[in-house]
Amino acid sequence: MRDRASQISPALTFVMVLLGVASCGDGAEQEREPAVRPVKLITLSPASDVQTSRYPAVVSAGQSADLSFQVGGFVAELAVANAQQVNEGDLIARLNQSDYQSQLTSARSQFQNADEEYQRAVRLAEEDAIAKSVLEQRLTQRDVARAQLDTAEKALEDTVLRAPFAGVVVQKPANEGDNLPAGQLVVSLMGHGALKATVDLPASYDPLVPQPLRVSENRASLVHGVLDSRPRGLPIRNSVTSKASSASPLGAYPT
Repeated sequence: MRDRASQISPALTFVMVLLGVASCGDGAEQEREPAVRPVKLITLSPASDVQTSRYPAVVSAGQSADLSFQVGGFVAELAVANAQQVNEGDLIARLNQSDYQSQLTSARSQFQNADEEYQRAVRLAEEDAIAKSVLEQRLTQRDVARAQLDTAEKALEDTVLRAPFAGVVVQKPANEGDNLPAGQLVVSLMGHGALKATVDLPASYDPLVPQPLRVSENRASLVHGVLDSRPRGLPIRNSVTSKASSASPLGAYPT
């Protein structure tokens, strides 16, 4: 009996040891269970389907002018220099006015004489002292003298060149003392406003171009993007306008 009990005791001890190990393992697994942490969620938006293309462009002034005298003569005064800022109405240049002043004085005298002759003819016609044809002749002479006076006054005004708008002088080929013919460039003026970028698009972009700007020969020319001159080259708003043929190109920049 004692031998049988001694055989059961080691078996019972082994079972108890296994139960103890299993209970310790469950406690260790419970202690290693990770804590729940908050997760930051980010919603991703779908990628844009818009394709961007880059083309060279010619940047030109939105407002520019090539200033010249409508009459010829010697430059008596040139009041600006290259890169000088000017305001609207500022003096740019002045021609020698002596000849034009003499022509104006002569034209004014001729008109006064012609007007006196016409007024005398009117009084005589009222008295039937002269024929009607003579009165008409005096009226024609007065009208011609009036036109010559207006021309002389306009010529004298044209000897003074003023800035049509505020801007900066970008070119000054003329100098004081030059004998300039009518229409020869004196200065080129660029305004302070926006710049324009002129882009030539391939024919594949033709359906995207507004109807008034469609052109032939498989090319579409338009101005895309109005660029501000401060700082230069940065687009400030999107627009599509017609090409400004009077603007002078200032250089080529990528759009």
